[in-house]
Amino acid sequence: MDRQLLKTEPTVSSSGLEELVDLWREVLGRPEVHPDWDFFDQGGDSLAALRLCSRLQERHGAPVPLPTLARARTPRALAQALKRPVCFRHLQPLLRRPGETTLVFVHPLGGSTEIYRHLAGLLPGDSIGFQAMQESEHPSVEAMAERYLEELQACLPTGPFHLLGLSLGGLVAFEMACRLARSGRRPGQVVLLDTAVPGHGRPLPCLGRSRSLQGLLRGAQRVAHHTETLVRQPAGTRLDYLRCVLGRACRKGAGTIGRSLGRTGLPAVPLTAREDYAPGVYPGELLLLRARHQVPMLRVHRALGWEGHASAVRVVEIPGLHGTSLLEPPLVGNVAAALGDLG
Repeated sequence: MDRQLLKTEPTVSSSGLEELVDLWREVLGRPEVHPDWDFFDQGGDSLAALRLCSRLQERHGAPVPLPTLARARTPRALAQALKRPVCFRHLQPLLRRPGETTLVFVHPLGGSTEIYRHLAGLLPGDSIGFQAMQESEHPSVEAMAERYLEELQACLPTGPFHLLGLSLGGLVAFEMACRLARSGRRPGQVVLLDTAVPGHGRPLPCLGRSRSLQGLLRGAQRVAHHTETLVRQPAGTRLDYLRCVLGRACRKGAGTIGRSLGRTGLPAVPLTAREDYAPGVYPGELLLLRARHQVPMLRVHRALGWEGHASAVRVVEIPGLHGTSLLEPPLVGNVAAALGDLG
């Protein structure tokens, strides 16, 4: 694949609007189309959207990502969007629902935003999400925040939105919010889904001098992460995933899980992305949804270390354990209830 193609989008000539109207007619099978007609309101679905993007690529020689069409749904809006050379490599549409505010989800360590679909279906407003960067791009929290903001500001130049992220995704959402604040634009709400400040959580006194027990605890956390990730893989990729993870465990000094997962094409984020991040101070309120049951044998504070990193931290305790199970039925209903005033 020519990766340079991923960095550009086609531009539209002076007759581009008429061309897009013609494509709307062709794909939707309608004899008449107005430049301000919404593609999806006129009967377009995901398959029709793929056909439209494919036809645009054939004509212009560069791909048109689906998120571009998801945000610019009329011929006139798409004509304007295609004049801006922005690449939406990570931004993906999740769900379209009535509402005035867009929900922006950031992936956790596993790299996928699919885990947010149940939650998005319970909240008002359009939902979009950021998938992980490829491991070859050496992502850090700061690098992800910078790249995701570039795409977000092109996608949502105006209008209200909320930032939400689980675990590592909360760190990226926090960094995005800090950068937005410095530029004079703030999200409506910054929601951290059971996200702790890196380094927060001290072993209980009984573990303080036992390196073996501390190592066992860290190992148990990683096993839990990989078990949770494994069950979410398509059946045909689970064996490859196990081989990669076990292969890495057998190679002393290997750099990141991402290097192993990269050979299967599965997105991943290095564990060091979280460990190396030092959060600043956000001049606004954070909403922290904290799992009631935290990691055993660790002493954690109620705000998970966020005191002093924001003007205010509002903590809401929700039933469940740390992890993506918080976003699955029936626990996801508790998360949605805590976010009931978003929209």
